[in-house]
Amino acid sequence: MSAPVDILSPTLTQSLANAALLGSGMLGELPGVAQPLRPRRAAEAGNTRTAALVEAMLGDEIPFERLRPEITRGIETGISACRAAAAEAQVVGEFATALENLLGTPGSAAALETLIGVLAESGQHPASGIIGRARALSDGLKRMSAAAQALRGDADQAIAATVADINALLAQLAETCRDIVVGAACGGAARGLITLRDQQLALLFGCLDVVTFLRADGGTSIFTRGGRPLLDGGGPGRLEHQPGGAVSLNGQDLSQQISSGRLHGLLSLRDTHLLGLAGQLDGLAALIRDRINIAFNHAIALPRSAGAVYAGSRAFLNPEQDRLTVSGGDTALTLLQDDGTPLAAVSIIGLMRAHLARHGLPVLGGFSVAQLAQALDAWLRERLDSQATCAFLDDEGRLTIALPRGRLSWRDQRSTALDSRAYPDPQQPLGLSGDLAFSDQFGNKFALTLTPGDSLQGIAAKVDSFSGLKASILSQRGGHILRLNNPSGCDIALEQPLGAAAALAFLPCPQLPAADVTVDWDGDGQGAHLISLPFDDYDSPLGLDGPLLLRAHDGAGQSLALRPDQSLAEIAAAVNAQGGALSASLKGAGNRWIIRIGGQPGHSLWAEGPAAFGLGLLPPPDLSVHGLARFLGLNDVFIEDGDPALCDSRPLPRAFATFAPGCLILRQRGDRRQTIGLEAGLTLPEVSDRINGTEGLAQASLLDEGPHLRLRLAARDGGALRVSGASAGHLGLTDGVRGLRARPDLLPEMLPGNAGDLVRQALTTPVAVAQGLALPAGNRSPQDLARALSQRNRALVGTSRETALRQQIAAATLDQRRGAGKSQMNRDATLVNTLRDAFFDSASVLMGLGQLRAALQRPEGDPPR
Repeated sequence: MSAPVDILSPTLTQSLANAALLGSGMLGELPGVAQPLRPRRAAEAGNTRTAALVEAMLGDEIPFERLRPEITRGIETGISACRAAAAEAQVVGEFATALENLLGTPGSAAALETLIGVLAESGQHPASGIIGRARALSDGLKRMSAAAQALRGDADQAIAATVADINALLAQLAETCRDIVVGAACGGAARGLITLRDQQLALLFGCLDVVTFLRADGGTSIFTRGGRPLLDGGGPGRLEHQPGGAVSLNGQDLSQQISSGRLHGLLSLRDTHLLGLAGQLDGLAALIRDRINIAFNHAIALPRSAGAVYAGSRAFLNPEQDRLTVSGGDTALTLLQDDGTPLAAVSIIGLMRAHLARHGLPVLGGFSVAQLAQALDAWLRERLDSQATCAFLDDEGRLTIALPRGRLSWRDQRSTALDSRAYPDPQQPLGLSGDLAFSDQFGNKFALTLTPGDSLQGIAAKVDSFSGLKASILSQRGGHILRLNNPSGCDIALEQPLGAAAALAFLPCPQLPAADVTVDWDGDGQGAHLISLPFDDYDSPLGLDGPLLLRAHDGAGQSLALRPDQSLAEIAAAVNAQGGALSASLKGAGNRWIIRIGGQPGHSLWAEGPAAFGLGLLPPPDLSVHGLARFLGLNDVFIEDGDPALCDSRPLPRAFATFAPGCLILRQRGDRRQTIGLEAGLTLPEVSDRINGTEGLAQASLLDEGPHLRLRLAARDGGALRVSGASAGHLGLTDGVRGLRARPDLLPEMLPGNAGDLVRQALTTPVAVAQGLALPAGNRSPQDLARALSQRNRALVGTSRETALRQQIAAATLDQRRGAGKSQMNRDATLVNTLRDAFFDSASVLMGLGQLRAALQRPEGDPPR
């Protein structure tokens, strides 16, 4: 019997198997039968309980007519699922050629892997060849990113066409179902209309996944997987599509309810694969840019890699207002002769504090970009005895250094120890007088007074007498030096590097490890709060005279008239006494004091007037970058590609709303600025309307990126635009540039001699990629990431082709089974009923044999049971 059973449909086979298992348990009570069978009829069985159970389970006949609709419906569901999956997979097939060519054919010169591999193998090539390969890579990445965006546009057009097809199908189905209902009500034949309806449904199943129900009146109800009606007795629903955006039904987003079919495939291609691929290309470009640029920024710390020409890539809109603060160490500059012999050395903090002190400016509040260029130029011209300009800001506000001779190295390092210049005799009086003061990164001040009779040893004894620093005399080539060390591990620097301090010429100890300094950049002079310079105490008169103007972006503020006899504590009390939105407090800064002035949440504050200058009131930085050369972009190979007149936010969810009050500060050249306040709870369209309502420096628009929106600010005059402020951080606004571009002004002489090795190490050394970024997290090199990106793209095309073919075969097989369903089911019915009769006949015979055996085994004289 096993052979005939194999030809039954899987559903019937499973049903018979289940029945056999149940029957085996019921007939186990029959004596003498190892595997008992059911009796055919209750009268023949002699066991009414067993016979009743068999009769209840099997009945007189198998109910095939009642089973037929269930089996047919199951086959129809399988066919629909296969068609939807095949249509979804075929989407990639339509774009297969473009997708395969997107990252270049493997092995071709234009392939992503080839472009990176060629650049990584530049070790033995001249600098001009490296620059050419870098430009080829940046051009290739730009071309691929543009191709991905173009494909997204093509996919979006296909989405619009598919939505139109779905709407047409729903209209046709509504008409067909109406005709079926009318025909059924009139007693007419509806077989042709039902066939037409099934054909239309098959086309709809290929477009998107839906659920259908046959109504009692002969009509059909169609719902999305989420239960939204597409057709339910009345007129058909209508899908809508916004270019580049979501698909909606009667104005409500459907994106999360579409999980298969052609429409799902197109949405996934546009918003998942292509958008993700574009993001990964941008992420890879940023990683390559940063790794190679950092390698070149670090290389100029070594004398052999130092250059005579440096060109910064960071453009400052208003160099006189762009303020920098260096912490976490110091940058040692060493001027070398052409043969590599050191000519002079200085530290950035020491250089800038001396420059500010000579001009009567506060030395602890940082310095402007313009002041940095001026101080560098003056020091280089003096040391080189040159009349030519050595350091300047170009027309775009970028720092440029061009030496007439020699080379200049930049080394970021720790500054927990300082070395003086060398003296021949450590016990000889130096003839120096004046104050010598040091401070650490937390504001602690260490001061002593020198007299003409102090020698190196005498100064060391004075240093050891105050808490914190330790001094030692070291013998070196050329004499003896005084080394000051901070045992706490905090970086230290001279506060006033003039007079006696200038003569001692303290520099960070060259044996300390290299470490990127932190560069804090404030470009707008505004912030959530303001902090003063550190003062020795809070209760001594400061000698400040004049108005102190405190302003907030919403117009709130205070004006105070300060007197010379007021202390820091009295100024704080005066601010608080006026009430209003501003408040002041005193804070300890090491062994000194500062005043902190804050406003209401979301306020952006700034200070004006002579008293504000005397207090040195400054806001928190807008940006912090590790590495001074990196911040300035000295000899960067790559720069960001984009329009400096645009500022784009990161992709934000459509339901995004500002979660805290804040403001946007827009800046352009010529110190043009605008502050726009934003309260909490504003949606992106409302933020855009708020910006446009001001008719200020920028025009706002929203870029539709499927499930996300991106806020774009464009300068109305087409000039460079920068955006800062608390809300800029919330929105993820950048400087308006993305992508990768090889610097057009990069010259071969700007590259170090080992440029090829630096490029190879940058591209082949694994780097940690954090979670949440476009690139896969983990430790992988840029070259490995590019290879994985190409392989993933090729795998998508190959897998989709296989899936489409597999689902087409499955649908055809099920369709063939459905076509032969009626005759197959009739054959199944005949076979099963024949087997059933044989089953009952065998059961009757075996039942009789069992009873006979029991009678024969009964002892004589026992009554029959």
